[in-house]
Amino acid sequence: MSADALRETVAALVMWLAAHTPFAALETPPQIVFIDQAALAERVCGRPCDIIAWTPYDPPGLLYLTEGMDPVNDVCDQSVLLHEIIHLLQQRDGRFADLDLPTLKHRREMEALVIQNNFLREHGRRILYSGGFAAKFKRFGPPGMSSSYC
Repeated sequence: MSADALRETVAALVMWLAAHTPFAALETPPQIVFIDQAALAERVCGRPCDIIAWTPYDPPGLLYLTEGMDPVNDVCDQSVLLHEIIHLLQQRDGRFADLDLPTLKHRREMEALVIQNNFLREHGRRILYSGGFAAKFKRFGPPGMSSSYC
């Protein structure tokens, strides 16, 4: 995946968000770091976990995707990138900043999941929710078989 293709994908996702959500466009494209999943899990969870992407609060504008993701060519991976861009926008705009930290994190995650699911619905896909809180982002069905779930 070329850097130019990734920049174009980010620009298209930012435009989609500006057209479909109350968020104004990002002024500066995010810095995207591709990282080994085990290293990302250690960084975020401190142990093995199922994390595939992360947007830290600091520094602003940075997001991580796991190596092997292809947001240029795979709509499911695009939706993960979109989800993380939403977190950048939420941080920039101070979304839910008046809430305590656990509630703020929950509300931001729920908002990002709903928007991500709307994006996927436009592409004939969807994600599953687990316990009303976290997304299950697994591919269903045997290899090579299409599914309506990412």
